[in-house]
Amino acid sequence: MNSFKFAYLTLALYILIVGMQRFKKEKLKTAIISIIIVSACLTVGARIVYYIQSSSKDLEILFSWDLSGFKISGCLFGGLVGILILMKIFKEEKRNILNTVIEGMFLCGGVAKVGCFINGCCIGKPTVLPWGVSYPEHGWYDLHPVQLYEAFTLWIGLIVLLELKDIVKDNTRISIAILVYFILRIFVIEGLYSGGQFMGNTKMRIIYFISMLVCVFFIIKDKKEIVKYGKAKEE
Repeated sequence: MNSFKFAYLTLALYILIVGMQRFKKEKLKTAIISIIIVSACLTVGARIVYYIQSSSKDLEILFSWDLSGFKISGCLFGGLVGILILMKIFKEEKRNILNTVIEGMFLCGGVAKVGCFINGCCIGKPTVLPWGVSYPEHGWYDLHPVQLYEAFTLWIGLIVLLELKDIVKDNTRISIAILVYFILRIFVIEGLYSGGQFMGNTKMRIIYFISMLVCVFFIIKDKKEIVKYGKAKEE
């Protein structure tokens, strides 16, 4: 099975199983609609970011049914748009939608990269490290298992989301998870992919920089609100 198809299945099962526990009304309907909208949005997001990064100017990339040419960071952008749409549709389930879908997306992204590792796509640069991997059938030897590096990075984000739940505000928690992913992606992962460079190409640097600024904005904003609330309570 294509790694992205398996990742989609993982996302769908997570939203269905966890959503059925968290959603308050019309649980099955909410879960199914959430799966459809988020899957569509993260696909579009992945295609758009891949198109921006790619040297190809063939617009057919954006509309291909073939689940290849994805950009995981683009899935994240698209998925966030999907979450906003769902929060408008299911206003009473806002927090449950936010928590369930964002967690599922980080899990899904990690699964997709493990699939890339198994399939031998999105390969890393040569390495002399003892954990280098080989794909003899393709003639590739002693490469960084960069697909696993990215999978672990995404799962670190998932751990952050789960560990900080009900400890800090949702905006802060999600911003921290995304920020952790982007920092590791920019300064470690980008440069270890075959043909890649640290911090990515110019277009991706702009996308990363803007995304990180948005995350920092939410973290600072929430912190200021907490401080103001604390001072008001003391007075």
